Amino acid sequence: MNDITLIDEREDLEDKLMSSRYWVSEIQAASKREKKWREEIVPKIEKKYRDERNLNRRVDKTFNILWSNTEVMKSALYPSTAQPDVRRRFGTSDPLGRQGALVLERGLMYCNDDYDIDGTVDRTLEDMLLAGRGVIWNVIKTKMAEDEEGEEYIADQTLESEYVHWRHYREGSAYTWRKMPWVARMHQWTKSEMKKGFPDHAEKLSYTGTTNPDETPGDESTEVFKRVDVWEIWDKIQKQRIYLVEDYPYLLKTEEDPYGLKDFFPCPEPCAKVRSNKNRIPLAEPTLYWDQIEELDRITTRIIKLTDTLKWRGVYDASSGEESDQLADLPKKDDGTFLPWKNFSELLEKGGLVNAFQALPITEVQAVINGLGEQRNATVQVIYQLTGISDIQRGSTDPRETKGAQQLKAQFGSIRMRKTQAEVERFVKDDYRIKAELIAEHFSLEKLKEMTGLDMPHAEDIQAEIQGLMAEAAKVAQQVMSAVQQAEMQGQQPPEDLDQMIEKGKQAVLDKIQELENEITWEKVHEFLRDDKSRGYKIAVESDNSVLQDADAEKKNRMEFMEVVSSMFERTVPAMISFPASIPLVKESFMFVVRGFKVGRVLEDAIEDAFDDISENPPPPQDNGEAKVAEAKVAMDRELTQMKLAEANAKIEMMREEFNLKFQQAQLDAEVKQMEAASDIQIEEAKAQADIDRSNQKLNADLTRDEYQARQKANIEAHKAQASIEIQAEKARQSNIGGSNV
Repeated sequence: MNDITLIDEREDLEDKLMSSRYWVSEIQAASKREKKWREEIVPKIEKKYRDERNLNRRVDKTFNILWSNTEVMKSALYPSTAQPDVRRRFGTSDPLGRQGALVLERGLMYCNDDYDIDGTVDRTLEDMLLAGRGVIWNVIKTKMAEDEEGEEYIADQTLESEYVHWRHYREGSAYTWRKMPWVARMHQWTKSEMKKGFPDHAEKLSYTGTTNPDETPGDESTEVFKRVDVWEIWDKIQKQRIYLVEDYPYLLKTEEDPYGLKDFFPCPEPCAKVRSNKNRIPLAEPTLYWDQIEELDRITTRIIKLTDTLKWRGVYDASSGEESDQLADLPKKDDGTFLPWKNFSELLEKGGLVNAFQALPITEVQAVINGLGEQRNATVQVIYQLTGISDIQRGSTDPRETKGAQQLKAQFGSIRMRKTQAEVERFVKDDYRIKAELIAEHFSLEKLKEMTGLDMPHAEDIQAEIQGLMAEAAKVAQQVMSAVQQAEMQGQQPPEDLDQMIEKGKQAVLDKIQELENEITWEKVHEFLRDDKSRGYKIAVESDNSVLQDADAEKKNRMEFMEVVSSMFERTVPAMISFPASIPLVKESFMFVVRGFKVGRVLEDAIEDAFDDISENPPPPQDNGEAKVAEAKVAMDRELTQMKLAEANAKIEMMREEFNLKFQQAQLDAEVKQMEAASDIQIEEAKAQADIDRSNQKLNADLTRDEYQARQKANIEAHKAQASIEIQAEKARQSNIGGSNV
């Protein structure tokens, strides 16, 4: 690199040569500030993360917890695609703001679907977690075409957030992003690309094959497409975009504020997990627990080496000559194998095979391995404590733990990561705001219409409709005047209210024209979006929650909100029906409670509209329902009395049937006795007849008495029921009279 050139003031830069020297000095100074971070720290971390070792010659063993932690954090910080959320900033009576917000939201969603936004954010988060800084860069690409007359027009426009590798980003010297004077990114373009963008300089540049610092210059694999490193610098002070090559003495191109953004830079502030007030040099998080990472690798290497020594080895008695060779092969034999042994008795005298073999002791080695395993687990837990990753977030739980203990772990882990989650959410939100500003101020009306698919009229359509309406009104007015003149010629008098009718018709036409002029058109929306101040006042650009939320807590909040709303509706609806004048008070009380719930904010408009409808069309007042209750009670008493009368009649009918049966049985008995006594003397016949007559008289007397008593009892019950009905009816009538007086 060239030596850094010091310049007193930026205003002293008068030509491209001096400007080139100044910006090369700025780039070199930025590289020097971050030299240790770029050349030593981050390459070491990335090598560890990717485990870049020779697979065939690995000596040291590793426990790659860095890769594991990074993957867990990426999933926790960006679990799904963050969707844009564009809404009106204030108020509900702003149809232009509503349509503008809808156009921007659909435009952002289309741009997200037009390229791999998840891949871009994933690479950016990986740089943040490993290197300490992640950068994306918004770029508008415009495709021009010519019409039949040779005039150029915009054929297509695209907006994309491009991932910028940590090696290819530089920024000026400042403590905060708001004070940042310039930012720059590196492009590695081929000669053909340079001819399209910078035709005057393309042939004068030096092209190399080093597209990556890790590649070797001159390698055949890198010489296929030679490239040149071009710096794209955004100078916030001079509001310029500058292109240059470090070893080229002239600036390639200088453009005046190409995007016109509110904060000038086309990129949001780089996302960083760890920040320091000392300077803006990135601080890679793995360096904060690098000692534990190396300790974990050392322990793992020792465990594997000691595990390799855990083999069943030992010595045996070789004094038996050739048979000792068979003894040596004994541990290698299959199950159920027995070897012949000539001196078996001698072997038994020596204590058998137990004394014939002497195994190398491995108990001590096993104890050391167990101790190292415990130490490794302890080191892993230390790393989790330093990074704030709980086992719940890693999907690892102990089934013996209670639900409360697991919830505490999840809460603790979310607290530790809340700051990083907020940083990622801020980063995505700022990117959406920049993209929304680019869409609003640079996309053509035709492109917005294609992207959003909204059905809105154009200004020319409204104007044509107004012209047609005015022509129709003029035609009707001419017809009326002709009819009046014809009536006067015939000696007839025009209607007395003719002037009022004409004035009423004019007013109707004017009202319709005013309604058409107030209708939202594409031109109004486009003009509104291009007005930076008006758009900023009326529209807020956010992103949905791009971090993993607690679903159980969200569900609980919604259930609590619905219970409160349902309870309030049950208590307030009868009051509004009985006293319509209380509707405004009930509405304000209801909204006071609803605004206390965050989950209820999405329903505020619907609830307010419902109360407004009730205020405009209040329900008619109704009584308190006591008369209906009394009437229902009287009806129930009447039905009960009728049931009792029916029951009494049934009993009387049963008694009558029983009497008839007894009477028939007595007649049968008398006939039998008469037939049996036919051969007896006349006295016995008369006696039997007398007995029959007495029995008949007794039965008749009993029947007459029972029937009479049953009928009397039924009549008394009927009179009582009728009196009760009249009393209840009188009470109900008195109650209705009292309620009306109140």
